[in-house]
Amino acid sequence: MPEETTLAAQFLGVVGWIADDSSGYTLPDALKESQSGLYVTNLNELVSLSTIEHLVPENETLASWLTRITADVTTKVVSRVLGAQQTAPQKSLLSGTPLVNGIGRLSDTVSKQGRFVGFLLEFPRRVGVQTLLKKVGVQLAAKQVVPLPIYVYRSSSYEPVVQIPVSNTRPGWIEWAAYEVDLTPVEPNEQLLIGYYEDDLEGFAIQRSWHYTPCSCPNDPYPAHKDHATVRSVSIPSGSLQEDRGLPLLDYVQQESAAIGLNLELAVFCSAQAVLAMPQNRIALAEALQLALACRVLEGIISTPVITQTTLREDVQADAYALLTQYQARLYGGKDSSTQNTYYPSLLKQITLDTEGIDSVCLPKKQSWISVGTLSRGDGTRY
Repeated sequence: MPEETTLAAQFLGVVGWIADDSSGYTLPDALKESQSGLYVTNLNELVSLSTIEHLVPENETLASWLTRITADVTTKVVSRVLGAQQTAPQKSLLSGTPLVNGIGRLSDTVSKQGRFVGFLLEFPRRVGVQTLLKKVGVQLAAKQVVPLPIYVYRSSSYEPVVQIPVSNTRPGWIEWAAYEVDLTPVEPNEQLLIGYYEDDLEGFAIQRSWHYTPCSCPNDPYPAHKDHATVRSVSIPSGSLQEDRGLPLLDYVQQESAAIGLNLELAVFCSAQAVLAMPQNRIALAEALQLALACRVLEGIISTPVITQTTLREDVQADAYALLTQYQARLYGGKDSSTQNTYYPSLLKQITLDTEGIDSVCLPKKQSWISVGTLSRGDGTRY
């Protein structure tokens, strides 16, 4: 799901729709809430629920239609504002690079000792930067009839975040499973433990010699990951494991010199979510959302052929068009074509998002206006 769509869902409640008990319309609280104090239905009686009900398709309810157009309009406003601010919804910092380069030899199997084996990862806490586990790969010496569960733990929580089942049907080859898990740290100095219990193996794992340092080899993955994660290949002895498979005792982690049958693929990117989640930025978008939603309703009135008959109002479409041109001028900038005299600066261009605290890697680079050159007098002498 594109991040703009996800963000749009989070903006429900910034601007609301009024439906009091006496109106006869029922809306969920998520649509009636207004954190900004602005309501679409307060702008003009043409965007009241009594008019909007005539725009709802037969297969939808008033509430579902308003929810749908609110998400759609908000997505477009969010995208436009991010573009104007030069804030990319998802600026990729790391993508598509496995932790371990290549595969191990079939003869390099590891005897099972009842341990937990995998990777211990630490990520710098950078506001606006999100880290995802995108794929998990296993390389085993025998078929795994029952998918091998890969456990993801946070050091701040006893219960595993998730179990990822990974099948292995081709002995000796690495097989990948796509499974998106958010690894972004939520606590200071938080560690992520990702791996499997050797007791779940039906055969043996294949190891590949590996140190999380530069290997000076072709396609070395270290340069790609070094700025985004600190990773160690580890094992935890059976005596330090929990019977209910809660978080193993990290005090007894043993560092390994090889990756033992496991590989991970991470993605690191700048997320606009941190910027737009700030309360001041949510409120900064409120008036633009109010106008954009009103425009969507007015466009619906203009494009509905039977609206004159259903509302019993002959001039409803003409009035809607006049109001639409005014709201569009206020939103995007320009003259109000219904008056020809009033000019509005673009409300969208006036919005400035607060990016204080966001990691500099996710902010647009500031342009330098300093240039280097030479000065000379009229006689050709250079300074």
